[in-house]
Amino acid sequence: MNMVLPVPTVEPDVMTKRARGYLTVTALRHVAVGIVCLALPNDFKGDSYQIIIEVLPIGLWGLLFLAGGAHLGYAAVKGDERQARIGLSLSAVSTSLWAAGFFMAYFVGGIVTLIGGILWTALTLKDLVVCAQPMRSPFERITREYVGPQAR
Repeated sequence: MNMVLPVPTVEPDVMTKRARGYLTVTALRHVAVGIVCLALPNDFKGDSYQIIIEVLPIGLWGLLFLAGGAHLGYAAVKGDERQARIGLSLSAVSTSLWAAGFFMAYFVGGIVTLIGGILWTALTLKDLVVCAQPMRSPFERITREYVGPQAR
């Protein structure tokens, strides 16, 4: 006799731990990039950063990344989906600008690889995917079925 355990439901206004985890990791990424931009501005002298620096000085990028990280951290702690979407949208804008800078540097001959542009584009796309409603991994239902009530 097989017994199927009921799948616990997650209220629509409750952000899952996985979503909060993603926001936290994204916030830490922004804070780390912001700190490096502010603490080590001379590290951004290579050709690959030239277009990025032409858009904004590296110190201003640092402040923007720190502010974005703080906003995402706040959204993660509060579990606020609206603030999370705002933060992830802003993250997508800043990361896409860096991706564009790396791609442009490649195509004008400043750098020899597309890796920087590819990685920053991947980060941008991940942020945009997570912005979808609701703030859950597409695998939440499967995870709850597999792990049971403690999955949340």
